[in-house]
Amino acid sequence: MNRFFQAIFAAAWAAVSLQAFPDWDDALRQASDWYGSPEAAQVADSVLAYQTDSGGWPKNLNLAEPPSEAYLTGSEKARYPTIDNGGTTTPLFYLARVNAAQPDAKWRAAMQRGIDYLLEAQYENGGWPQFYPLREGYYSHITYNDNAMVRVMRVLEEVSSGESVWTWVDEATKQQAAAAVEKGIECILATQVRVDGQLTVWCAQHDVETLAPAKARAFELVSLSGGESVEIVRFLMDIETPSPRVVAAIEGAVAWFSKVAIPGMSSELVRDANGERDRILKESPGEDLWARFYEIGTNRPIFVGRDSVVRYELSEIEQERRGGYGYYGSWPKDMVSKEYPEWRSRLALQSEGPVLYLVGDSTMADKPRPTTPEKGWGQLLREYALLPLRVDNHARNGRSTKSFIDEGRWDEVVSRLKEGDWVLIQFGHNDEKEHKPSVYAEAHTSYRDNLRRMVRETRAKGANPILATSVARRKWDDAGERMVPTHGDYPLVVRQVAEAEKVPMLEMETLTTALEESKGVEGSKKLHLWFEAGELAIRPEGLSDNTHYSRLGAREVAALAIGEMRRLELPIARYFADALVARDGSGDWDSVEQAIYKAPQGPEGSPRWIIRVKHGEYRERAYVQRERGNIRLVGDSPETTVLVEGIHANMIGPDGKKLGTFRTPTLQVDGEGFQVHSMTIANDAGPVGQALALRVDGDGVVFRDCVFKGWQDTVFVNRGRHYFENCYIEGHVDFIFGGGLSVFENCHIHCLKDGYITAAATPAQQEYGMVFLDCRITGEPGVRTYLGRPWRAHAQTVFVRTEMSEVVRPAGWHNWTGPEREKTARYAEYGSYGEGGDMGERVSWARQLSRKQAKELEVNAIFESGEPVAPFAPKP
Repeated sequence: MNRFFQAIFAAAWAAVSLQAFPDWDDALRQASDWYGSPEAAQVADSVLAYQTDSGGWPKNLNLAEPPSEAYLTGSEKARYPTIDNGGTTTPLFYLARVNAAQPDAKWRAAMQRGIDYLLEAQYENGGWPQFYPLREGYYSHITYNDNAMVRVMRVLEEVSSGESVWTWVDEATKQQAAAAVEKGIECILATQVRVDGQLTVWCAQHDVETLAPAKARAFELVSLSGGESVEIVRFLMDIETPSPRVVAAIEGAVAWFSKVAIPGMSSELVRDANGERDRILKESPGEDLWARFYEIGTNRPIFVGRDSVVRYELSEIEQERRGGYGYYGSWPKDMVSKEYPEWRSRLALQSEGPVLYLVGDSTMADKPRPTTPEKGWGQLLREYALLPLRVDNHARNGRSTKSFIDEGRWDEVVSRLKEGDWVLIQFGHNDEKEHKPSVYAEAHTSYRDNLRRMVRETRAKGANPILATSVARRKWDDAGERMVPTHGDYPLVVRQVAEAEKVPMLEMETLTTALEESKGVEGSKKLHLWFEAGELAIRPEGLSDNTHYSRLGAREVAALAIGEMRRLELPIARYFADALVARDGSGDWDSVEQAIYKAPQGPEGSPRWIIRVKHGEYRERAYVQRERGNIRLVGDSPETTVLVEGIHANMIGPDGKKLGTFRTPTLQVDGEGFQVHSMTIANDAGPVGQALALRVDGDGVVFRDCVFKGWQDTVFVNRGRHYFENCYIEGHVDFIFGGGLSVFENCHIHCLKDGYITAAATPAQQEYGMVFLDCRITGEPGVRTYLGRPWRAHAQTVFVRTEMSEVVRPAGWHNWTGPEREKTARYAEYGSYGEGGDMGERVSWARQLSRKQAKELEVNAIFESGEPVAPFAPKP
């Protein structure tokens, strides 16, 4: 609406008596039927009067009242459209509600212009600036500040659904809105700050070019946001089917919030002697606090006044800022303690694989308060679980079989069960409390009956029950030599029910008793919660708890439970790791190399040692010794679990000489039988010459669902037999090379620049070198590549049923400027298809296999095994 019509509208409005809410801040807080009232329509017309020619709205104005003459003729700055402080987004939400109650074309037209404004304002990288059209300065940064970008994405997400108040939106707009939301999510994932390889949270602003954290106002410096990041996480948690990257982003952010929480403190606004506002901190054992800004790298709360000087104490900045700006708050509290556990439970319901439901009491339960040292052993059990297994922990503090059933918690678990799921049941600590009628269940009657009910109802849903005796309480005899049993007949009843119902049972009482006794009277305190007065902020009076576990205790008990599942040879046992690598220090190791080195060297035939590698970037090199091959590394996903280094051949080594190609791998495998699943192995040295991501010299080595990134010489299969399944491999020149016998099945090969995919060095007496079965070849735009060239004279490479894009040259193969190698190289194809798969112009010295020859190229035949699956590559 131009200024002339705005003036006419304002004059007409003056004659109308407005009976509406007093302030625009209440626009979205009215009862639903109010939006169909004449008053709501009057406010909507007022909102239209503020819409700018670009389609957006300004901020910090009472849009419930018509624009004044002073506004219309005053500073253009006050009328500048923005997404800050609810600008544009709140008017759109309001108009949508009014239009749904009393449809009008003028409001729909205004909303369409507003939606178009948001779509036009989005950067190509997916972010949104604070002001659009762009203004110089920090206004053009990608703006999470005051939740501006999240509000925009909430609007567009609703628009894309076409539901509720947005049914009038046309299909083209819905598709544009959906695409904008997807780009916004990519921007969120790309801007999440990574410190030492670990995902943290976001800055309030990020540079539009580099995506790095950026400064805004004088008192808003580069930092990690303890405020705005909360709504970003909430938005990500609302994504219906989150990708592994989204899951990693959420888990990384929640872990960071838990780590930086300030225990046992709260902040309070007060008035000084002059009546001026100020903010103070006070001890509050029942509360936790977070800072608005944290220093990147140290996680120290920072406080900045109008002089832009970083200080580490709130009291050191001017009172005007202390009292007028939210430097402290409890923003993440509900998100961390309530919404995140609920999200995790929803995630389990989406699992296509099995779900392990935990039902029990406080010793097993999750402890959502981030600053409590108490952990349930079921909480730690989840950390050792491998996808596709999900662990959904329904255990709760203070519950018995009776109260768990009476409160409807058991019925909720049963309603979730599907065929193939598992339910681990451990009660007893509270069932035995005769003085509490709400939880007491007599051992040989109601307790027994409740356990039987749980077992039978689990089986009725096609799921698998597991019983567990209660974990031991830490109670020593007078001599301090033996633990005193405290559970009476309750463990006996569990054993009897397990035998009668033919249910597997974890002997947790016996095992935890032995664990406590192995630590001794003083050492066993570390398994529990022992703190002197003043040592623990949330319990300043001190704590002596012999029942519940510390993180150390919970981890050791979880390991006992996993060991029991393996002893009983339960199928679910294969979904648990023996060791955990976590970049944030929450695992057994924070380094992949350490975890491999510390893995046990069992005798031949010992069970494979499984190491879970959690989300994170592990910048290190890892070496697998020959005697440590019986290991499987399992990442959370190749998108989020990355082992990377940047060593290249031209670097100078300790001996003063260039390293050369073969000393550059990020991962080097000499161990036989070594396996890697769901990880990225990368060398990011870039276009500087040879730089290996992987070197394999061991036999029977397996890679499944992995990503290999490099430039030149990415994957070196030097010798031995190797199996790559569902892997992605990228590079430029000779990026899969070596003399090993390597099968690549259902793999994606991507060419970054003109070059050669393979450079085989197959020994003359070796029948097979590199065999590609049902693979796909792609490349960057304009790239042209050869399938291979012979590094050694008898190179053997064959592609069977491979989809080849236009990047593959018609000739297919190159002789490495050695015509004599055309006589000895063994290159062949069968069933190649796609734009680059036409074999009509292939070099004359490469063969086309017959159908019979191709049929013989199966994994078992290549590896000379008649078993159903290659012997060194069993499915997990």
